[in-house]
Amino acid sequence: MHDPTVAPALAESTPLVLAGHVHERRDEMVDEDTELLVQGSTGGAGLRALESEEPTPLTFTVLYFDRETAQLQARDEITLGGLGTSRAEVTRILSEPPEEGTP
Repeated sequence: MHDPTVAPALAESTPLVLAGHVHERRDEMVDEDTELLVQGSTGGAGLRALESEEPTPLTFTVLYFDRETAQLQARDEITLGGLGTSRAEVTRILSEPPEEGTP
């Protein structure tokens, strides 16, 4: 979904909600069983990326799902330094396996 404020309405129907809109990467639990991953800015800032002294970093995430269970296994959070920079950072985050008997 675009706006993460709608995530609580989906909490009981899915284990993972993906959102954007706020241009700031975030990971939080909506409730005990539903995780919210908010994406950063993949270039959607447009010309606003040029308004500040420091370049606006571009952030995006690659998600890895298990083919059989469709469970999120890991994600790579990638940050590029922004216009005019040559910095790149990749952080791998492994997901907790679901509890035994959990779909």
